Amino acid sequence: MKDYLDIILGVAAIVGAIYRIAQVESNINARLARLETKIDASVDVLKDTLLEKINSITQRIEIHLTEYQGKKEYLDYRIHDLEKDNLSERLNSMQDRLNIHLTEYQGRKEHYDYRIHDFDNRLQHKFNRLRDLIKQLAGFLNKQSGFVMRDDEY
Repeated sequence: MKDYLDIILGVAAIVGAIYRIAQVESNINARLARLETKIDASVDVLKDTLLEKINSITQRIEIHLTEYQGKKEYLDYRIHDLEKDNLSERLNSMQDRLNIHLTEYQGRKEHYDYRIHDFDNRLQHKFNRLRDLIKQLAGFLNKQSGFVMRDDEY
């Protein structure tokens, strides 16, 4: 009779352990789903922010380009008038001013290019850190409960 009781208690303990393991796995899956949702939302926000900044910078560059084109046309018109009047000194002065404006435009363009490059580097760094965090979480879950992530590419 004692042997039967031991067998019944052993089976009950195994069933209880399997039930608890199922609860832990369910909890892990729920946490992973929440984490995935948060990561997706963060990526969407970063993508939207990046697109907004790129569009803003593009618009500013287009505005500066339009201003430059207008100034260039005006200076070309003035140069043409000066050539008619044969005033070479004024022509040289206007050419110098045009060169200054071109230099300023080039400096602004380089500044925006550096800012875009810096933003790209920072965004790439954050995505790399996020990828490393996911790898660490997958390793921890694998070590703790044998959980194996199905997709290696995030």
